[in-house]
Amino acid sequence: MERLAAWGKILALVGGAAWTIKSLVIILMNGHFQPIEGVLYFIGVGGIVLGAIGLGAFVARRWSGAARWIGFVAVLAVAIVITAVASSFVQTAVADSYSGNNVGIEEEMGILTPGIIWLLIGLWMIMARSRTRVSNSA
Repeated sequence: MERLAAWGKILALVGGAAWTIKSLVIILMNGHFQPIEGVLYFIGVGGIVLGAIGLGAFVARRWSGAARWIGFVAVLAVAIVITAVASSFVQTAVADSYSGNNVGIEEEMGILTPGIIWLLIGLWMIMARSRTRVSNSA
């Protein structure tokens, strides 16, 4: 579980950063920037999925026995569902309220939201881990 958690915090940051950069550039340019856009999209997907696995391990490592594995699966599932729901909610809200000429802004806002969420989750896992180490060494 420790190794999954360690990789997960790094990959959550990478995935979140990839989606954040991708969507911000497209929003600011009001258009696509191929071929790197697709690369950033897939790096983001992989990072977020593997980050969710790491988040499950990060939370569940404190438990033991069956609770550890049940918790791992539950956290993983909830993380993926919340990511999808947040993305969909923001995308729908922007599509319903935006009347400007920025083509595809609703899709990019739907990608920016999970990007920021996973950047924050990765930072939280790193900060929580470093606080634990400082507390244990004191």
